[in-house]
Parts: sequence; structure tokens; C-alpha cells
Amino acid sequence: MPTTTAAPAPGSDHPGSPAIDIEVALDPVVVVVPERDDGGVVVDARCTAANAAALVLLGRQREEVVGHGVLQLLADAAGPALVDAVGRALETGDPVVLDDVVLPTRSGESTRYWDVRGASSGEGVVLTWRDVSGRAELLSRYRLLAEQMADVVALVTTDGIIEWVSPSVARMIGWRPGELVGR
Repeated sequence: MPTTTAAPAPGSDHPGSPAIDIEVALDPVVVVVPERDDGGVVVDARCTAANAAALVLLGRQREEVVGHGVLQLLADAAGPALVDAVGRALETGDPVVLDDVVLPTRSGESTRYWDVRGASSGEGVVLTWRDVSGRAELLSRYRLLAEQMADVVALVTTDGIIEWVSPSVARMIGWRPGELVGR
């Protein structure tokens, strides 16, 4: 099995420093480098490495992933959001944090939701993701239950701001949910 390496070890941008072997990770890991336009803006992120776990979850061979841009691999809405997050990580050093992203999986599987995390490492960004489909399904069921209740259900912050309120509020007090959210 070929060794797949990322960038110099975290905190080191010296040539010859130890590389990170992403094949040892149990979670999917890919390394991407930015592709920039003439103005220096990140317009895509090319995959330079992918471990076996990433390839299995994407249902692709290494040559179908490594060397290709994120926008080609993720032609749906997740691609542009991921490219933007990679650009921010490289510009600011902030981590990549994307929740409930729909990523393509092996054909025939139902829609899966993933939390994507990443950090800049040298000139690229190391990305990983975890399946959170169970959480998304549970939240969907709770929302369905709350929306169908005759009682008013609301999600309120510790500051007393309404983040969400059930549609039954219109029957109870005559206000639409959108009129209350944010108050």
C-alpha cells in the first residue's frame, strides 16, 4: 500500500520535517491545496492526498480523487461552501467547520449528512468528516413533532431571544413564527 503523506508536521514549515501519514487515520482524511485566480482568490481546492477511509466513503478510486478539484468532486452545493471554508482557513488560520453537509457516497445509499472539519497545514488544508446522519434524522423527527403539536413550542436562547417557534403560535396568539423569531 503506498504511503500517503500530507504536509510538514503541524507547527513546522521547514523542508525535510516529518510528514504526516494520513493512512493511519481511521476517519476519512483528504489534503487539499488552493487553486487561485490571477487576483489570488481561492477558486477551487485540488486534492493532493486521500486516505483509504476517504476513498471508501466517497466510493471512488484514488485516481478519481487525487489531482481533482473539490468543485469537480462535489458538484453540488457542498463544493462551493467547502472551497470558501478552505480559503478562509488559509487566509485566517481559522479551522474549517461545516455541519450537516451532504457529500456524495457510494451509489444506492440514502442521503447522508456529515460534519466536516479541517485545519491549515503549510500550503494546504487537511480535512476530515464524520457521519452525523443519525443526528439529522433525530432533529427532523423532533421538528416534525413540534410542528404538529397543538401547544406552542419555542427554542429560546439564554438571553431570552426566540430562535424558533412552532407554527401553532399563529392559532394561539395570532402571530406568525417569523414575526417572533429574533425577538
